[in-house]
Amino acid sequence: MRETYGLREYLNIIWKQKITVTAVTLIIMSIGAAFSFFLIEPVYESGTTLVINRIENETERYLDFDDVVLNQKLVNTYGKLAKSDAVMKKSMQKLNISMDIEEFRKNVSVTIYPDTEIIEISVLNTNARDAARIANDLASSFIDEIKRLMELENVRIIDAAQVPSSPAKPEKMVIMIVTGFIGMMVGLFIAFYREYLDYTIKTPQDIERELGIKVMGVVPNYKQTGYRGRTL
Repeated sequence: MRETYGLREYLNIIWKQKITVTAVTLIIMSIGAAFSFFLIEPVYESGTTLVINRIENETERYLDFDDVVLNQKLVNTYGKLAKSDAVMKKSMQKLNISMDIEEFRKNVSVTIYPDTEIIEISVLNTNARDAARIANDLASSFIDEIKRLMELENVRIIDAAQVPSSPAKPEKMVIMIVTGFIGMMVGLFIAFYREYLDYTIKTPQDIERELGIKVMGVVPNYKQTGYRGRTL
């Protein structure tokens, strides 16, 4: 029966099986790279940021504390309205998008920044230009619905959506790191499994560990040009 291995024995196993561990790690990383670079279609993200303003009149041209609190409360209401069917359908009609409204909504996200009066409407699309175009149109449709439903003109665009230069998904570096870690774990598992099944004796340490007897001496095996054998 084998002894329980210590840290040194585990490190020795890893060193002996380093080719196996390295090969398995590289193979799995290559599979992950192939998926992220060639098989997974890139998805781009673009967003428009908006701010809720207070309507100024001729006598008051400043914001007091109550106005700020009211606007922050309106942000939550406006955040729901930004993803409403009314806004989605209006934008889809403008852009001639023929797809299920729920599928369209899945690619739209509305972010409400805490303790501010700022809302961001973001869009995911496999086409970078379409992502920016849809995000800007959604912001415009949202502002129109605010005017129609609430008879207010207190939403302004801070930053219009720009065409993204690089995809948001897949995150290739994250995929490479994850697949590299998985590959290393699989490689280590195979290395220890092979070592566990290997009952051959190769070193004096194997004799002492497996047979429980002390090694008194070792006959070296010299390899010379044109001759192989043991010199006694």
